[in-house]
Amino acid sequence: MHSQGETTVEAPVGKVLILDVNALDIAEALGAVPAGVLGSNLPSYLAKYAAAGRPKVGTIFEPDYEAIAAARADLMIIGTRTAPAYAQMSQLLPTVDLSLGEKHFSAVRQNILSVGQIFGLTEKAQALVADPDSRIAHLQAVAPHSGTALILVTNGGKPGAYGPASRLGWIHREPGFAPVEEGIDDRFHGGDAISFEYILERDPDWIFVVDRDAGVGDAGVGDAGASDARPML
Repeated sequence: MHSQGETTVEAPVGKVLILDVNALDIAEALGAVPAGVLGSNLPSYLAKYAAAGRPKVGTIFEPDYEAIAAARADLMIIGTRTAPAYAQMSQLLPTVDLSLGEKHFSAVRQNILSVGQIFGLTEKAQALVADPDSRIAHLQAVAPHSGTALILVTNGGKPGAYGPASRLGWIHREPGFAPVEEGIDDRFHGGDAISFEYILERDPDWIFVVDRDAGVGDAGVGDAGASDARPML
């Protein structure tokens, strides 16, 4: 079972392609070896997959259908960014969509178990979710009593804020951290534009920083702004 339906395959699956950073992260943690991966937007701890010797089957934004067809794989794993390609991808090979839904904690947990099943590593997957399960339970018990939180995003070196209704609002909804303000207008990639003075005025007990510049391949763009902010915060 996955975000766009049900896909039947015989597990463990022989050759698996992955076009999702989250799924690749899980596969790496399980010690699984995919037959092809995405070739962009990889965090530093997954940088080995960017090496020339690793087969590439597209980017986080665009599948390479020719490379996918040539790989003659048994299964494709996609995620949130490549979810729109599910229908076309399914015509080439069995495909599962491990996009994150509204409930991130339970979705990540299920995705770990799904990737474990796909690679025949069910016991490892069950062990992998045990520690986060206990820590999540503790967090949900203490976060609602731990003061206010601000989700701070840097975009083009400029600070912004995400609120409870945003795609990152699960930080408020699931652990239970109280927002510094309810009416944050976060319809944009950079969130609601704010100043460092705003942060001082709201004085959050917790700040969750999302470096969008690094996430889209522009690492370092926000460094100047962050340097200006550190003495204030």
